[in-house]
Amino acid sequence: MSVDALTREARDAFESYAEPPERPPFLTYAALATVFNTAFAGALLGARRSGRLRERVESRDVVLIGVASHKLSRLLAKDKGVWTSGAFHAGLLFAPRATRVVASTLTALTLSDFLQIAYKAADDHSLGGS
Repeated sequence: MSVDALTREARDAFESYAEPPERPPFLTYAALATVFNTAFAGALLGARRSGRLRERVESRDVVLIGVASHKLSRLLAKDKGVWTSGAFHAGLLFAPRATRVVASTLTALTLSDFLQIAYKAADDHSLGGS
């Protein structure tokens, strides 16, 4: 492949990118990701040193944290949940009772939201069909 062909291929690869003023703040995201990963690694290391790190995470805690992370991230910033998930997992290591209370409250709220949506969809479907 010639140098011109490689240059053209590289240029084409970036054509679909947004213009610089319209691009997401990648440096800010990178900085936040670094802070999060450092804090989470510190939490894991601290839990390991204090003997709080378990051999495995219980399935019920994964479900509980997953649903609670969904709800909390939607409430806070409509984020994808990685930040809240990390916080909940760190909470399970250092304050498991309080974390389970908060997570179960958010989980119940999320389940209620889904049930409300399902009820409305079923109600709309039955009203629209008659």
